[in-house]
Amino acid sequence: MYIEGVGEVEVIRKRISRMYIHVGRGRHVFVTAPRTCSEDLIRRFLTEKKDWILATLEKTPEAVEYEYTDGEEHILLGKKVTLHVAGGASNACTLNGRDVMITVRSSRTSVRKIYEEWSRDMLRRIVVMYIKKWAETMGVFPGDITIRKMKGRWGSCNVKTGELCFALDLITKDGACIEGVVVHELNHLLEKGHTRRFHDLMAHWVPDYKERQKILSRSPREFI
Repeated sequence: MYIEGVGEVEVIRKRISRMYIHVGRGRHVFVTAPRTCSEDLIRRFLTEKKDWILATLEKTPEAVEYEYTDGEEHILLGKKVTLHVAGGASNACTLNGRDVMITVRSSRTSVRKIYEEWSRDMLRRIVVMYIKKWAETMGVFPGDITIRKMKGRWGSCNVKTGELCFALDLITKDGACIEGVVVHELNHLLEKGHTRRFHDLMAHWVPDYKERQKILSRSPREFI
């Protein structure tokens, strides 16, 4: 859908009751709308929110295309790291200060895949740590945890099953931002929607949660 002054906006329809706008990697704008919503209603909604969209686009970094080559810089846990790729007896990835040491068994091995799986395992450990920290405090009982690539969202919560899903790209953010997303999703087990009560609870658990949310979009996204 084309919106004057904004450009192309991708429309995603889901079983939801409200519309949401997301600005993703490469300044890509998309709106999630109820399945029964008409195109005219979606267009009016986007037009009304045009100032917010443009302001958000200005703060959103350009897309970065990574090659996963020796010497390339990436963002890990909010800090710059450098990849060091070399041949080895096995496929492995380790962190040494600001250096990510990657060994590959053959030239056909995907460095990207090794780094991605290593990042997924690291993020899972961090997420589990924060869930253990907060679940008891908040009095909630989360279910299974999934880490996957997500285009515009940082996490999701199935309030029926307690299953939590987190965006792999969170591994590029610092610990405070990851913690904020974990608390956000756990908070949905207490309040389903983004209601006044939801935000009051968030302010109780994490007083600076709004600041943490702003930081989330400041660095380029890698895994979507």
